Amino acid sequence: MSWSRIKTILIILFLFTDIFLAASIFTAQKKETEISPEVLDAANAVLENHNIALDKSVMFPHMSSAPILQADNAITDYDAFAALILGDDYYLEAPEVYSSDMGSLTFSGDRFSFKSKEEKKSAQALAQKAVRKMLFSKLKSLGFDMSRAKIVQAAEKGGIWTVKVRDFAESRPVFSSGIDASISADGILSLSGSWFNVRGTREQGGSVKSIMGILIDFAEEYSRPAEITAAEYGYSVFDDDNYHKSASLIPVARIVLKDGTDWFADARANDE
Repeated sequence: MSWSRIKTILIILFLFTDIFLAASIFTAQKKETEISPEVLDAANAVLENHNIALDKSVMFPHMSSAPILQADNAITDYDAFAALILGDDYYLEAPEVYSSDMGSLTFSGDRFSFKSKEEKKSAQALAQKAVRKMLFSKLKSLGFDMSRAKIVQAAEKGGIWTVKVRDFAESRPVFSSGIDASISADGILSLSGSWFNVRGTREQGGSVKSIMGILIDFAEEYSRPAEITAAEYGYSVFDDDNYHKSASLIPVARIVLKDGTDWFADARANDE
């Protein structure tokens, strides 16, 4: 048998081995993320007993472990941020309320709300690409890290775009880093939300509660009838009513209800 034929046979054998290993890994991962019918039935029974309905379109995310991330508030302090967004001639109108000829700015814990004094004048409607460029450029100038940010909602009406921007870390949404904006061809009309710039350092990952466990926790804590339309894992800073110059972003679960409200829970499992 010639050496070239031997090489061809060996290449084919290696190829089949790679295919077999890839299929085995895919099957193992799929089984790990699948929820057994028994577990799903038990969770549904608990939900129904608490008058909680589960929409059939709900996807069940899987996250077995996640690190705790460290982040810095993009608002280093209220005065410095007011100067960035209002200019140096701003003045304090009331506690945590700033004003200038450019608009008004209020703070509440980690959150801010800015409204420009500039009103929509142009009848021109911007393309979404131009809206993204304008908004991301403005947020970068305010000290927001936009390298992983995405527009998650956008709609235009009467020449005014309403846009929601969300940051992502570890391929998961950061619920404490979200901005709502209204934009026209005349410029940015309003901005509101909070933003944390994620550092490169992180704490060692820990176990995360299963989504079925999260749903059962929700059913036991929620005191009135509801319908769940979505569930996902992400990161958040709890207690955003108080200002945090820096904070830990912990793994959380978000339950979305049909009426548009959100319910958040610490997703870290108790491994003790």
